[in-house]
Amino acid sequence: MLAFIAIRSSWLIKHTAAFAAALAAATAFAADFPVKAVRIVTPFPPGGSVDLVARMLGADLGKVNLFAVHYKGGGFATTATISGENQVFFSNTISDVLPQVEARRLRALGVTGLKRSLVAPQIPTLAESGLPGYEFSTWHIFAAPAATPRAVINQISDRLRASLGTPEAVRRWRERSVEIIASTPDEAAAHLKKEVQKWRVVFKERGMRAE
Repeated sequence: MLAFIAIRSSWLIKHTAAFAAALAAATAFAADFPVKAVRIVTPFPPGGSVDLVARMLGADLGKVNLFAVHYKGGGFATTATISGENQVFFSNTISDVLPQVEARRLRALGVTGLKRSLVAPQIPTLAESGLPGYEFSTWHIFAAPAATPRAVINQISDRLRASLGTPEAVRRWRERSVEIIASTPDEAAAHLKKEVQKWRVVFKERGMRAE
């Protein structure tokens, strides 16, 4: 599942006049946006699904009139499992490891979603393999700094949704086992809140904590 989340700033409105002035300024800023290259930063190593999504989105946005994009990211490998150092691992994207599975260097045990992947329908879900009710799907956030004006957030969101809605885009993302859900900023923020609540319960029940 792919979700795009734009984080909007929280404004404390004390005076109607101040709000009107701020809104006018934000609208004017959005009309000129972007005035320089936009940098997409991924806090995860290259080779995984986050890296893939960032690169593909950056390429799409770079095609928009003067929407220049700079990309920065980090390292990822599955060689430890192939070599036998690890016995099992989870990959965020099926397309990352499918060539190794087809070459018989890795054995696919199952997919974690509720449905089989369109890319590899021969691989059963973990629920089908003996873990009924098991479901975990990765999703991705396209976020902006908290102080970003809502008008700019809407502009970026509109461009992303237009780019992702074409038949060609759907085909390209599906080939990489990514399902497009081009949600609005508010819809995506609601999904983020729901996911945080769900996993907070799991972490608490299992006594898990960050190290």
